[in-house]
Amino acid sequence: GEVVLLDTAYPGWRVTVNGIRAVSAVHDVTFRKVAVATAPALVTWRYEPDTFRVGLYLTLVGWLVLTAVVVLSASAGKQRSDPK
Repeated sequence: GEVVLLDTAYPGWRVTVNGIRAVSAVHDVTFRKVAVATAPALVTWRYEPDTFRVGLYLTLVGWLVLTAVVVLSASAGKQRSDPK
């Protein structure tokens, strides 16, 4: 059979059936659905959009670059002020 959820099928939903990753589909152009071979089955939906991961990685890279610039600027300023 199929399990149909009557909410909007936004991209980024991941589904498992009995702990095994399954392929979801769109029902009636709007809703989420997944095929289920046996009953009873445990169907778990998680919202894990790829755009979140990309944004997280870009933020981390930005923080690393900013930290490197601050550290290098501080060390370059310290070297210039040493009267030797």
